Amino acid sequence: MFKKTLISLAVASSLGLTGCFDSAGDGGNANPNYKINNPAFTGKTWPVFNPLTSELPVPSDLQFAQGPGADGTLNGSAENPITNALDFMDGSSTTAQFDIALSGSIDPDSINFTPVLQGEGGAPVPNPQQNVFLLSLDFPGRDSLLNSGAHYTALIEKLVKNNEIPAPERTSFPGETPTFDIGLAFQAAQANPGAETVGAVFDFNNEFRAEVVSLNGGTDNVLRITPLRPLDPKKKYLVVVTDEIKDNAGDRIVGSPSYQNISNPDEPLGNSALAPVRGAIQGWERLASGYFSALTNNSRAAAGLPPLTADNIALSLTFTTGGTEDVLEAATSPAQFFYKNSIVSTRQEAIARYLAENADAFEQLSPTQQYGTLAQVAGQAQQDAEEATPSLKQIAAGTAANLAGNGADFINPAPRTITPFEPTRVPSQAVLGESANSGTIFQAGIELPYYLPVPTETDPSNLSATWKASTTVGTLIDASQGNDAGTTPPSDKVTYRYPFAGQVTTVNAPVLVSVPDPDAQVPGQPEGVTCGLAKPWDVVVYQHGIFGNRSHSLALGNQLGSQCFVTVAIDLPHHGIAPKLATGELDPSLGLSVDKVLVDGEFVDSPLPMSERHFGWGQTSTGAPARMQYSTNVEEALGSSAQFFLNLANLPAARDNNRQGVVDLLNLNASLVNLNAIDLDNFDGDNDPSTQAIADVDVQADGSGGSNVYFVGHSLGGILGTSLVTLVNGAATDETIGNGNIVQFTAAAFVTPGAGIAKLLENSPSIGSRVLAGLAQSGLTQGTSNLELFFNVSQASLDSVEPHNFAASLLNSGTQVYLNEIYGDGADRATQDQTIPVAADVAYAGTYTAPLGMALPAPLAGTEPLIMQLEAATITGDGATEAGANVVRFEAGTHTTIIRPTDAAGTAVFADMATNIISFFANDGGAIGFNNGSFVKQNDPTPANP
Repeated sequence: MFKKTLISLAVASSLGLTGCFDSAGDGGNANPNYKINNPAFTGKTWPVFNPLTSELPVPSDLQFAQGPGADGTLNGSAENPITNALDFMDGSSTTAQFDIALSGSIDPDSINFTPVLQGEGGAPVPNPQQNVFLLSLDFPGRDSLLNSGAHYTALIEKLVKNNEIPAPERTSFPGETPTFDIGLAFQAAQANPGAETVGAVFDFNNEFRAEVVSLNGGTDNVLRITPLRPLDPKKKYLVVVTDEIKDNAGDRIVGSPSYQNISNPDEPLGNSALAPVRGAIQGWERLASGYFSALTNNSRAAAGLPPLTADNIALSLTFTTGGTEDVLEAATSPAQFFYKNSIVSTRQEAIARYLAENADAFEQLSPTQQYGTLAQVAGQAQQDAEEATPSLKQIAAGTAANLAGNGADFINPAPRTITPFEPTRVPSQAVLGESANSGTIFQAGIELPYYLPVPTETDPSNLSATWKASTTVGTLIDASQGNDAGTTPPSDKVTYRYPFAGQVTTVNAPVLVSVPDPDAQVPGQPEGVTCGLAKPWDVVVYQHGIFGNRSHSLALGNQLGSQCFVTVAIDLPHHGIAPKLATGELDPSLGLSVDKVLVDGEFVDSPLPMSERHFGWGQTSTGAPARMQYSTNVEEALGSSAQFFLNLANLPAARDNNRQGVVDLLNLNASLVNLNAIDLDNFDGDNDPSTQAIADVDVQADGSGGSNVYFVGHSLGGILGTSLVTLVNGAATDETIGNGNIVQFTAAAFVTPGAGIAKLLENSPSIGSRVLAGLAQSGLTQGTSNLELFFNVSQASLDSVEPHNFAASLLNSGTQVYLNEIYGDGADRATQDQTIPVAADVAYAGTYTAPLGMALPAPLAGTEPLIMQLEAATITGDGATEAGANVVRFEAGTHTTIIRPTDAAGTAVFADMATNIISFFANDGGAIGFNNGSFVKQNDPTPANP
């Protein structure tokens, strides 16, 4: 039915280029006359593409900075939040929607994006009428950007200079030849047809959808490519739009005047700066034509349709996705970075050696043979290196260890000093009320390495600061590799190509500890079985949500304490106990502040040697930074938690606030071993936390201790917790390149979490209006392409902490996960979670999960999309759980029910949530129980039955 080829084309040398068009060439940025009034364009509609006027889809590979000093980020500037974010991005988003503007209106019904249809006998066949393509490319060397002829020429020169190979006669060499991932899947299904290989081909239908939206006052004037699951990180994608799409008059669309001029080698360029763009477009079109020839046109011939050629292409371009897990994996264990780099360098060096000897013969091969040859050469080299002694992993571990031994300031989480403050100990009932379970609460300080600059009492500018690349690590790398001084890092940006942030300072952050009553009877156990007899106790790490603080752990921690769990909580960066709540009331947890204490009706400085993580900065009613004001009068109090965390004016700062939050939790995890020496319950009564009659907990990083460790994340705590648990139970566990300081989580609970962060914010009933109002002040309003671009780069900025990007790895880690959701009653959307949207697309539950207000559909935003990506099994009653993720949906309650239920229904839901989590942890994720089950949704939602 189709050619048995790998569908490769030797165009890699044109796939990576600069987006700088403002200086080169005759006439500078003069826009040539493209004769739009000629018959070829009059009355026609086209995808907007004009590099000289910056009218083209963003981001794309045309925005990647190139050259010797390139740091792997896109070209940007400090001009506005969008261009500033581009300057920090190491690629396009894996989850954001990608828009292609059109010069007029098109017919939505003419869009056909499904790659694979079912043929005779159920066999997969290419869709003959597909007219919107999103095609991922595979490069044998495993680097989607650095693979050109220029790259290999430089690499061969380096090998010659180092006397590793003899000097070849040639002075220039070809680059890699890529292939299409879907082509590989088709070939595998042909060679070995079966459920797995055939299913892998059909699975490409679940990757994206194309749809038409209306922006900027137009109608059906934007073609949107929407991922339905995360795209692969660090992967190049080819976008192709053909002229079989129809405009609203029923005519075929055409390429834009600029696109047709640039792509046609027989047409003079209006600006010489466009020469590399011409080369790129011609390369993209050769790739597309190869795909048409090898796959699509075979189906078209069978259907009696004419073949597609380059003449049918109205637009082609590539974009390359950024790194997702890489920065935080390297933070977890630096050896992870050196191992991944060694795979690429091993494969590419093998390719370079082959090309140095065989370039002439290589150029005579067909594209399919070229890809196959380079893939075999690179694959064999990697296999040999993996099996060698020392192996790639062993070398990577040694590299990281040597650098650390010479003073590299890697993040590398390790046990940090935890200092308990006995005077802060109070009975749980004194804080939570007489109905609370008995137990105690106390605070400690933990010394956390901090990679963000800290504001002073008079200068708030560092509240918007970002991580900076470590020059200490870079200097050591350069010295070890013989590089010129200053080569590494290439800039101050922290990216997957250089993921090491430099430590700025150390902060002493408060830790809130909820401790069981050792004399309390354990519910459900025989008389006389107390928590004191159940030592060593298990430990739960709790992370609060957006605008919250560590005190949000108390309600659940009190319930966990009744079952002999210790709960430990810290604040996220820029969070903490503050004068007021985000809702405007006085913060009821002020008595736990480590900044201030109330003495004779006045707030005075606390004597405790630690600080709230908001650094004492809040905002005025206009959003201006101001020192927090503490008062018992709500009108005089100023400042609340996290007013500088969600920094939409500086998206890289928002990204790094989140990254710092995950790193803090990694350090807390590694520091739990230091709880072993602390008298958590003051059982001996000497008020000295350094002495204890019997160890309360026994946490050991190697798992040999008597205490298991669990995680609970609420809201944002669950969002970041997805990353955290994935790292702890994944990258950290590798015997060679992991981190032996990290303690595995036995199970994890994510309470009302979400995903698709950028569009989640837009579709949040409680947060969205505030976000949109702030953006509107900068001219970014709903219904405009600028706002949609802002959400695109926002998501790209946050992709390194985006739950969707960690979901597959979390599943692969084998971790038992509990999720819950305030789904609502299925009819009244006011009963849904008003902070984290259930979903923002009718595909989940019809109009019940439609986008909020004027927002456009966003199938990856909300809780249901995360449930889907985690493949969570629905749980409705007591019993065994499924392996992996499990979800309980509630028909009542609110986003803050886990913190403080406010009515009878909320109290019932809280009781179920607490019972769910306690039983899930008590059974190490293998079983679950309910308190009442009164408001548990009994079915999976569908559009027909929400």
